[in-house]
Amino acid sequence: MTQKLRYNNRRKFPRFKVDTGLFVIHSDFGKVQEVGIGGLVFHYIEKDRESETFPTTGVLFSQDDDYLVELPFKTISDISIQNSFISRFNLRKRTIIFGEFESEQLDQLETLILNNVVIPIQEECLVTMMTDVSCYQDGYLRQGEESALAVQRW
Repeated sequence: MTQKLRYNNRRKFPRFKVDTGLFVIHSDFGKVQEVGIGGLVFHYIEKDRESETFPTTGVLFSQDDDYLVELPFKTISDISIQNSFISRFNLRKRTIIFGEFESEQLDQLETLILNNVVIPIQEECLVTMMTDVSCYQDGYLRQGEESALAVQRW
């Protein structure tokens, strides 16, 4: 009899798949795959690097010219996800968590996220993904207590 390992999600805030072009500059230029108030995951092409240390801030921007600079970044992982035998380029995945925001940065980040992600919604509701993680259970958002960001039904 085999025992299934249970994955325990330790994220404080949910992450969402990016729907449109959302990009990051964090010593490398990459395309964001998932993003939330707690952090993001992006893919990039590996380049020659002198050091394995990463900057403590980064830039997040969309194809619609919305952007945030000097976001506090902390690198959690940086792994190779696809090695190419044909070329010298390798695809890598970096996971970032955000540090402490200024109030204005948090508001701007909420707007940038809502404009660029797919949010699964069961019914029309007020989205509280940013400040109330208890609203994200079974893949749907529920009405919460703090943030009141209105979202249209998909």
